[in-house]
Amino acid sequence: ALAARSNSPSANSIPFFVTVRDTRRLLVAAYMTYPNPLVLSALRPDGEEVLELIIEHLLSSRIELSSLVAPKAISEMFAERWSRSSGQTAEINMRQRLYKLTGVRDVPRCGGDLRRASDADLDVVSRWVAAFDAEALHEETSEKAWNIAKQRIKRGEIYLWEDIEPRSMAAKARPTSHGIAINSVYTPPEWR
Repeated sequence: ALAARSNSPSANSIPFFVTVRDTRRLLVAAYMTYPNPLVLSALRPDGEEVLELIIEHLLSSRIELSSLVAPKAISEMFAERWSRSSGQTAEINMRQRLYKLTGVRDVPRCGGDLRRASDADLDVVSRWVAAFDAEALHEETSEKAWNIAKQRIKRGEIYLWEDIEPRSMAAKARPTSHGIAINSVYTPPEWR
């Protein structure tokens, strides 16, 4: 028998966690901090019945779902069932991948140094945030880029590689006790 267990949040409260188990093992784990995407991880890709339990729980709890991050087969299966059950349409917004660093190669060092961006870098960082969003995400964010850059610099998330002048940018996000995400990696075409 399958059973879904969660922290039973009220509609759109933060956070939402759910696990689905059979009598022997964990089958699916999912979490969402509204309004961020539902993140879904399944140990077996054929879990149609498991996905139905999660969808039923989300709908009966009136938890709004804006998007989903999951492996391709599971996200397609979930989207089809979510659309059928909720009456909402689903479409692919972005294909993502998750990488795991398993080793580090010794490579020749290039010129320059890494440093944390400061308020003095706001103009270049805001241009690069807009350029990254346009190139990588196909989104026009020029108007929001300055505010995004300002906030991320203030939080100490943006780093620049500088060789006389800034050459590239990277940002940190979502720290955990054992890792951190790296995003907004951008090098202008003339420095690639």
